[in-house]
Amino acid sequence: MEFEHKDPKFEKLDEHTLLLFAGDSLIQREIADRVKNKAFQTASIKISERLKRRLAPASKIKPIHEIAKITADVFEELRLEKIEKEYFLTRKISMNEFYREGKINQFPAQLAAVIDQQSQTASLGSEVLVTGVDSRGSHIHYINERHTNRNFDRIGFHAIGIGAVHALSSFLGDKYHSSLPFSCALYTVYKAKKRAEAAPGVGELTDMLVINPSGTQSINLDKLKELYDAERHKIEEESSEIKNIPDEILLR
Repeated sequence: MEFEHKDPKFEKLDEHTLLLFAGDSLIQREIADRVKNKAFQTASIKISERLKRRLAPASKIKPIHEIAKITADVFEELRLEKIEKEYFLTRKISMNEFYREGKINQFPAQLAAVIDQQSQTASLGSEVLVTGVDSRGSHIHYINERHTNRNFDRIGFHAIGIGAVHALSSFLGDKYHSSLPFSCALYTVYKAKKRAEAAPGVGELTDMLVINPSGTQSINLDKLKELYDAERHKIEEESSEIKNIPDEILLR
């Protein structure tokens, strides 16, 4: 039996920046809180007078690449804290003592190797997309716990989680690109999410938001669902017609 949590898998940092999560939902809020605290203390940006009129309030606009870097640092910070707590403090030593002060040599070789392997492979079980709008436009960054920080602005889309393969295949199959009309882009994203539900563990609950210069807005999914259901029905009808084609017509 699968349990689908109703809490959204995103955290809003401000009106122009979202963190979209996949994986362990228990650590989601901790990551978001740390990123928010660090980003709003350190990020700064110079913007034009024109953008100041469009983006309100201008003083809160943060450059997305800075927030992405902070997010990557927070992931690494939390991963190291987990390693310290689970593998070293239980043995009454610190990670620094184990590696830098040579206490690794005081352990039996096999045990030291196990501890080292556990440290290297320790996982938070989470990944995130940092998305938002700043003075340079819209951005997508992929962050994981290995301090990966990849920019997908040029491609214009990305997906994470256990349904990522299905979603990415949908984007590619529908030839998604960043210059699509707004309504077409919305429907393509919605379709990618619905197709991702084919993966075990991906729930049917869906949230869609749009980030624009005036802030973040939720999307009414009723029309998108109607279009998607109609498209699926049409595909099913075509499939039935294909099944009724006699074999001799298809064979030479």
